[in-house]
Amino acid sequence: MKSKQKQPSKKITEFKGGLCLLLAVLLTLTLCGCGKNDDDSRGQQTPQGEAEMPEAYTEVLDAFYCLVTGTGEQIDEGNGPEGINGVIELTYVLSGEGRAEEAPQCVGYTVKDISGDGVPELLIGDIAEKKDGTCRGSIIYAVYTLADEKPYCTLEGWQRNRYDWTKNRRFFNRASAGAAYTIVGDFALSEDGTKLVCTDYWFTYHKDDSFEEIGYYHNTTGEWDVDVSEEVSSETFYKTEEKLEEKIEMLELTPFADYTPSEAVSDKTPARLSAAWAEDVLSDYEKYDEYIADDASGSEAVVFYTDKEITDFKVLALTFEDADEDGNITFSAKTLYKQKELTPECPLAVTAPFYGSIPNWGISYRDADGSTHNLSVSISGMDGSVLLDEIIVP
Repeated sequence: MKSKQKQPSKKITEFKGGLCLLLAVLLTLTLCGCGKNDDDSRGQQTPQGEAEMPEAYTEVLDAFYCLVTGTGEQIDEGNGPEGINGVIELTYVLSGEGRAEEAPQCVGYTVKDISGDGVPELLIGDIAEKKDGTCRGSIIYAVYTLADEKPYCTLEGWQRNRYDWTKNRRFFNRASAGAAYTIVGDFALSEDGTKLVCTDYWFTYHKDDSFEEIGYYHNTTGEWDVDVSEEVSSETFYKTEEKLEEKIEMLELTPFADYTPSEAVSDKTPARLSAAWAEDVLSDYEKYDEYIADDASGSEAVVFYTDKEITDFKVLALTFEDADEDGNITFSAKTLYKQKELTPECPLAVTAPFYGSIPNWGISYRDADGSTHNLSVSISGMDGSVLLDEIIVP
């Protein structure tokens, strides 16, 4: 459950869409950290010196893994665990920059008994650097504890509500509800780890309807309300922010690139189907299935192999029907051959002719998630390799 902070008594809803300069750099800092890896050595799932990972956190870790890798079940705000929005924001940015594949190295996790009650908390954080095989970061996207032996989200951070790990196992919060509304807070976990406890809470708020004069306020209750706060000077406000920033500490994190998902997720991960000339790969297998087309005289065999079992595998005769402005081609198809399954241990060798530049045959199969894939089979004009391309078959 997210930490709930009392809203100010004065009306400010018209400013909710603004961005505070203090937090606008959050994703920039995060993305800079993604590029600071100086090696590819893989770590353990629990960093050395930390608590053992409770099995109850598996479902949460699986969800973050699916989100950052794009495998398994598609994760979004609707079906993901509470606390996942900050990482969703990050994946959107990386995807927009053509860097989606970097996400598993940009997000990590660790377990620590922060509250001291003997129950380790799960922390999901940003990886800012990787040095000597160790990943570290201070920005925290989410903190979970166990309540009734189930994961419970105590803290959630996102672009305009940033939390950094600090000394003494605390959290430095910087948030914004618009250009005139900045929040700086110091928080700890409650004794049972299920709540954020505020020590100091500093915020800005406009002092008149012209919004030209900004006031600075402080309380120890975590309420964004000028009526229950004392006014302080801007100098005090910014010096406090600087002091809290100086307390930021880096955490050792395990990147999700090194996480091994549970069997439930692995079963939903799409199969990776490949094709190659038989002379290049067939000798690697002790057995294989074979289909030879009636008009395949003089043709070479293409081997189809997969890293996971797929079902309803078919070899198709294709006839060109139409192409749209984006180059997507629609084919009509006739089944030439089919088998119930294709397994990693037993590939299929298909001998069929290639006519012209438009594919004349292809394949179809059903993946573990039930989705059907239709692919054309052709020869690359660049290097003569076998090409598989998604096609439309009504």
